[in-house]
Amino acid sequence: EEAREVFGTVPAASTLAGSATDLGALAARATHLPHRRPWVTGVLSALVPGLGQITCGYYWDGLSALALSGASLAIAVAGIQKDNNTLKATGFSLFGLWYTASIYGGVNAASRYNRQAAVKLLAEADATSTLSLD
Repeated sequence: EEAREVFGTVPAASTLAGSATDLGALAARATHLPHRRPWVTGVLSALVPGLGQITCGYYWDGLSALALSGASLAIAVAGIQKDNNTLKATGFSLFGLWYTASIYGGVNAASRYNRQAAVKLLAEADATSTLSLD
């Protein structure tokens, strides 16, 4: 909001007026950037491993988390069916690892999604501006 007001103070006669108007419009759009809440994507991944990543557009990450968690459970189930303690321990240990990693991955996916939206907006601002943003 403050940036938009500052860009609006550039005099119309200035050579920077066109750029300031465009940057003011871009600043107004910045308040409506798409945003993912990390805790929500973490909860989604806790409900279904990989779902948090998928909702942020990281489909392969989400599908990998789902496949690894599912494969780990399959190993544990095979251990239960065969009454094999080694398979049970391996399957449940791997599931705990992949399930926890999936939740963390869901949280991380939201952070990456938000960061990429901001970087994209800044790149657009840099291309729009006649001044250097450095």
